[in-house]
Amino acid sequence: MEEEHNTWELGFQTRTDFNFKGIELTTCLIIDAALKRGIHAGFVLGKYLELSFNDKRQLFYISDNTSLSYIAQKISVSKTDTKAFLRRAGISVPEGKRFQTEELEKILAYADALQRPIVIKPDMGSEGKGVYCDVAKQDIPQVVREVGKKYKSLAVEEQVFGNEYRVFATIDNYVTVLMRRPANVLGDGIQTIAELIKEKNIGRHPKSEKPLTYPFIKIEVDDVVLRYLAQQKLTLDHIPQANERVYLRNNSNISTGGEGIDMTDDAHPAVIDIARRALAAIPGMTYAGIDLMTEDITQEPHKYAILEMNNMPGIWPLHYPYIGKSRDAAGALVDLVFPETKHAKRE
Repeated sequence: MEEEHNTWELGFQTRTDFNFKGIELTTCLIIDAALKRGIHAGFVLGKYLELSFNDKRQLFYISDNTSLSYIAQKISVSKTDTKAFLRRAGISVPEGKRFQTEELEKILAYADALQRPIVIKPDMGSEGKGVYCDVAKQDIPQVVREVGKKYKSLAVEEQVFGNEYRVFATIDNYVTVLMRRPANVLGDGIQTIAELIKEKNIGRHPKSEKPLTYPFIKIEVDDVVLRYLAQQKLTLDHIPQANERVYLRNNSNISTGGEGIDMTDDAHPAVIDIARRALAAIPGMTYAGIDLMTEDITQEPHKYAILEMNNMPGIWPLHYPYIGKSRDAAGALVDLVFPETKHAKRE
């Protein structure tokens, strides 16, 4: 059973003045926003997007761009360093610590001292890769080994519960808010979880297929999904009741089949203020994708935590939410580097 949701036509694909074939979706959106402002777009070395207007040039790599200072980029790629700067500014973050992946005994001792559910994740990871939530004590050695196969350092931190939101903010006071709902299926009382996943995946883009050509990503049934179902005492053969929502993962990344729900118009002003303070807490940070956890973003968040800040956020879920309005985050990024074209005629 599928709930009502958006379907999107990718408007930039109808343009005749640029060949978008083979280009990553966030980059396509930035190119489209630039062309609408009369800015020329091209590539350097086949991977760096160069935008030029009159005698001025700016570079992008996906959403990362030349408006961001080197020190801001250096801080934001480390989840632990980012949290330290946020904490210094009085912003709530999960309690945690960085370790080398070979420091298993120290990791076990720290996790034991926290005395609460923990998350283990790469200190410099992205897109939810290698993130393990609510890790049981007996599973820590295995999880550390898995993370250690690809990363040298990891972060151990307290598990924060609530709804996860991606807040995209710029120093120009542009703010959008997207609720990120973990991969899930909605029961109809007839089909199994496996059948509901298969139905939901129709028309979605395989995560392994690059570049992304459609904004909804297929749900992959992997060990994480099977483990999370088992924690709920469920299997793929379970038949959910009609309108019963079954969550398949406890991370809400869009890249793992999660769904974006636009909440920009409903977000409490205090949340917007937190996002602006977080941006100001990192020297030279001109924009960021801010992952914020709280129970209800429509209310003043007396209890919240910023999980991380991303200097290279995928902005396509803001343009193409599963539910809700499209937001022009690409235009906001172009306006950062070419403010003189902000009020240019849109094509």
